[in-house]
Amino acid sequence: MKNNTTTFTPCLKKKFSKNKEGIINIRVTENRKSKYFSIQETINEDYWNHKRCEVKAKHPQSEMINIRINQKIEELKKVFLRTESIQELKLNDRHSFLVFFRNQINHLISRKKIGTSKNSQTCLKHIEGFVKSKGKVDLLFSDIDIEFVTDFETYILSKDIAPNTTKKYVSVFGRIFNTSIKMNVFIPTMNPFIMFENKRMPVQKKKLEKKDIEIIMNTEFDENEVLFKIKNLFLFQIFAQGLRIGDLLTLKWGNIVDGDIQFVQLKTKKPHFIRLNEIVLLILKDFLPHRCKAIMEEKYSLTNDENTPKMSFNEVKSYYDKLSRELMSKFIKGDKESIEKIEYWKMVLDKIRTAVTMKIHIEITSHARKHSGEFMFGLLDEKNFKDVLFNSETTLTKFQYNQISSKTTIYNKQLKKLQERCEIDVLFTSHLPRHTYTNLLIENTDRDIYSISKLIGHRRLSATENYVNEFNKDRVEKVSDELSSQFDFM
Repeated sequence: MKNNTTTFTPCLKKKFSKNKEGIINIRVTENRKSKYFSIQETINEDYWNHKRCEVKAKHPQSEMINIRINQKIEELKKVFLRTESIQELKLNDRHSFLVFFRNQINHLISRKKIGTSKNSQTCLKHIEGFVKSKGKVDLLFSDIDIEFVTDFETYILSKDIAPNTTKKYVSVFGRIFNTSIKMNVFIPTMNPFIMFENKRMPVQKKKLEKKDIEIIMNTEFDENEVLFKIKNLFLFQIFAQGLRIGDLLTLKWGNIVDGDIQFVQLKTKKPHFIRLNEIVLLILKDFLPHRCKAIMEEKYSLTNDENTPKMSFNEVKSYYDKLSRELMSKFIKGDKESIEKIEYWKMVLDKIRTAVTMKIHIEITSHARKHSGEFMFGLLDEKNFKDVLFNSETTLTKFQYNQISSKTTIYNKQLKKLQERCEIDVLFTSHLPRHTYTNLLIENTDRDIYSISKLIGHRRLSATENYVNEFNKDRVEKVSDELSSQFDFM
C-alpha cells in the first residue's frame, strides 16, 4: 500500500525466529528506512498470511483484526500527510500522554473490552481534571513521576471517592503508562508506578445470615407484584451457588443439561455448573408459563383406603405446619403420641415433596428442550442478543454491554425495595448473594477451600481465600444439595 514514496506494510514481528507467536505491526518505509508501529495484537504465525499480509480467515477474529490493521494504516497515512518524517511522528506520539491514553481506550473498544474501556474512560476524566486543576491543558510523559502519581491519588481522595476505588484508578493509570513503555513509545529514567504503593485495603464483606434468608422466604408477595419475581431471582442467586448477576441475566433454558445448569461464566469465560437442587427447581418453576400449577395442585392418596380424602402437597404442608405449632410443647416434653403424630406427617410430607420435585424437574427439562434459545428469566431483550453465543469466545458490543449494565441497575433498585419489605438491615445488592452463599458454606459445612472455589466459580484460588478470610476461618464448605436441604422453601 503506497503513499508517494512511503509504504505501509502489515507484518508479523517475532522477538526470536523460533517463536511461534508474533505481534502484528505496520512497517512504514520511507526513503529506504523502516519503522514499526504495533497494533497490539499477538497471534500464532500459523494464522498469518505472509503473501497477503493479513490474518487468515481460519482465525476466529480474523475479520475484526484485519479491520484494525486497515484502520491503523489509515491513521498512519493521515499523520504522515502532516509530518515530514517517521522520527517526527515518533516524537509526537511520545509528547502527550493524554493522546496516548485516548488511543488506548479506542483500542479497548475495538476489541470489545467495554467494561475495561469504561473504567479507563473514568480514570482519564479524573486525570484530565487533575491536570486542569494544576492550570495545564495537557500531560506530557515526562511530567509523570512519583510525586505526580501521589498527588493524583490525593486529588482523587479529595473527591470523596472510596480508597479502593481510588487505588483502582491509580492502577489503570499505571497500566496505560506501562503499556507505553512496552510499545517503546516512552522510555522513562524511572518508572514511578514501580515505587508507588498501591495495595487495596481490606473491606468487610456484607452477607445475610440463615435467619435473614428464612425471612425472605417467608415474606409473601402477590404473583403479579414485581417483587415476587425479584424475590425469586435473589433467592435463585443464593442457592445457585452465589450466581453472578451477569450470568443470571444471560442464562438460557438450553443451559440445562443432564440435571445441571451448565454454562460459561460471562466474567471469567470459564465453564461452570449449578446443581438443580430442590430450591433451584422450585424457583425455576415460577418462570414457566404455567408455573407447574397442575403439579402443585395434584392430590395424593395418604393411605390405601380409597375413602380417605386426597390432599395436595400444599395442603399437607399447611396441615403439618399447623400440627407442629399445636403439638410443639408436648413434642419437646417427649409426649409419645405427639412425637409419633408429627413424625408420621413429616414422613408423608417428605414423600410427597420428593414426588412433586421429581415431576417439576421433568417439566423444567421438557420446557428447556423446547425453548433452549430463550433467556431463562426474560430480563434481557432477546433480539438484542440473537447473534451472541455465550461461550469462552464471547465478546459483546458496547450496546449489549450497556443493556446488561442497565438491567443490573434496575435489578439493584428493586432489591432495595425487597430489603425494605423484608425489614432486613443489610443492604441488598446483586453481589450480596455471592458473599452470602460463601459465608453459609463456611459456617454450616466443613469442606475444603478448593471445593468452595469450584462451587462459586472463582478463576483463582486466591480470590476464594480473600472471601474466606473475611468470614469464619474455622469452617469451610458443603455441597450445594446439603446446603439447600437446610431450608424449607415449599
